[in-house]
Amino acid sequence: MLEILPTSLRSQILDEPAVSRCYPTLEHPRLAHDQVKVSCLKTILSKTKGITLVQGERETLVTFLLTALGHSGRVLSTNYREVLGLDSHAPDWFVPIPGVTTSTTSCRARNCTRNFEKAWPRMSVCQAGLLILMAAGRNSPRSMSEIHSLGRSCHVV
Repeated sequence: MLEILPTSLRSQILDEPAVSRCYPTLEHPRLAHDQVKVSCLKTILSKTKGITLVQGERETLVTFLLTALGHSGRVLSTNYREVLGLDSHAPDWFVPIPGVTTSTTSCRARNCTRNFEKAWPRMSVCQAGLLILMAAGRNSPRSMSEIHSLGRSCHVV
């Protein structure tokens, strides 16, 4: 039935959150309209080591951007690039990043800590990959120095 609908109506239906979640990438229209900024984001994403901090007015915008970086980080790299991390947001409105552990419930401090500790052994040995921590590090029992030290072996965002 969708095939016989006019393209604009079909797109409107498929873009409804109840039908499909948002798939953030650097090519998404919310970002792609500004090619200069996309180029800057690709430069940041190409780093194999270091720490990048992202902050913004609204947490949903930061989540969108970090998710776009995670999805694009797998595609833009010429070599396979492992993407790992922890996201304290339930992926109810966006497609989660493969390799990034997401919260299935609201992330209370205890749940976030448990999720972080469970994912830490795999994240702590990340080499030249992309490690994404979305609001997860602030409730971590690990010291920030441990997280910062990962910046010597991978790109922590």
